Amino acid sequence: MKRRKKVYLIMCCGWQPEINAKKYPVKIGISDDVHGRISQLQTGNPYPLTYLAESRCAGSEIKNLEQALHEKFTPQLLRGEWFALTKLQIVWVRDRIFRHKNISDAVSEVFHPARFSPN
Repeated sequence: MKRRKKVYLIMCCGWQPEINAKKYPVKIGISDDVHGRISQLQTGNPYPLTYLAESRCAGSEIKNLEQALHEKFTPQLLRGEWFALTKLQIVWVRDRIFRHKNISDAVSEVFHPARFSPN
């Protein structure tokens, strides 16, 4: 059975001089094997990488959710798919966005949150 791709959050737990103590380097990416992806990324990273969360929704349009989150957090962009996110932003994605079972509902919530949306 083929696994469906999901959006994930992983955090680099190492020292990052350009990020203050209240922000964390978080990768927002897509994979059909999140833990396998962490292992791949860990090979080239001297700091520990930690699994934070993954979306409940999956499917062929999952790229739309990843792109929506990248756009939402553009002001926090570090490089590539890595963003300097606060704990509040991480929890918002995990609890408000990743809870959706439908991709379009999740994307809609990114841009039109029903409740508080951290910037």
